[in-house]
Amino acid sequence: MEKQKKVSITFLNMIKSVVTFALAPVNQVVTNMVIPFKDGINYLSGNYDTIMQLRQQAKQVITGYAAQKKSMRNLLTITSYNIMKSVYAFAVKSKDQNLQNSMHITKTALRKMKFQDFMDYTSAAITTVNGVVNKLADYHVTAQTITDWQLMWKQLNDLKTIPNNAINTRKAINTQAATLYDQSLTFIQKVLDPVSFWYAANKVDYFNEYRNNRRLKGSSTHTKCKFLCLDDLKQPIYGITVMQDGSDNKGQTDINGICSLQIELHKDDNVYSFTLSNGSIEKHTGNIEIKKGHTVSLTIEGFPHTAFSIPNPVNNNNTVHA
Repeated sequence: MEKQKKVSITFLNMIKSVVTFALAPVNQVVTNMVIPFKDGINYLSGNYDTIMQLRQQAKQVITGYAAQKKSMRNLLTITSYNIMKSVYAFAVKSKDQNLQNSMHITKTALRKMKFQDFMDYTSAAITTVNGVVNKLADYHVTAQTITDWQLMWKQLNDLKTIPNNAINTRKAINTQAATLYDQSLTFIQKVLDPVSFWYAANKVDYFNEYRNNRRLKGSSTHTKCKFLCLDDLKQPIYGITVMQDGSDNKGQTDINGICSLQIELHKDDNVYSFTLSNGSIEKHTGNIEIKKGHTVSLTIEGFPHTAFSIPNPVNNNNTVHA
């Protein structure tokens, strides 16, 4: 079974922080200076609101079904027992041994049956009694009695599927939220971060505030290797590809020069290696031991200074980045 994707609260808080910062009245004029950035913020804002609405829907707890099912089964048990006891009396008087055998049951036996066995048994009993109902008036069993009995059985049978339907609906909502969440993260990394470089050259204070809100505040129990990539002037550099050797697992440094790569775990050992590239230059980490559930931080230096080098780096101490 495919594991359902989840929405990370840490990343969701980061999206909220970026949107709140950029749409704050004090920052609105600067945000609007770069139309693609402004439009991107509005896109993220809409996604965030939709994700939160979907999460609220998914949180609607499935309650009451078990108690309702138990109560309805108890009612059907008593009703079935009383009707079948009356029909059993008729069968004894009419010396119908087969009918006696099919109607001979106790309430305890009915209660001990597994749910599906109980449903099958009572359904067969309803069919049998319906076949002789025209002979049961003296025993207070009529066509209306059968109709009410059938309706009661159907109501209990419907209760069997309601929780499953609700669970499937909740899974579908969570999947929709997770998809929108993934799209939002990709949009930040691939669109919003590169566009934000205009502010690095023209509105440095705004750019640094964006970077500060772009940080991930929190920790993770995943196994990770966190890379800080610096150019030959010791400035963080954006867009360096980080690849876990021997796998398709890769990431890219963000506007803080950070790539926090969740590791594809080895079965036999805890030793990993990585290759970092700017498209023309590759750097290799060599073997690194990373224990399960731990994060190892590395600083990789020496990439050439380019337009993607970031001046005035934000203090990244004790901070995890996307």
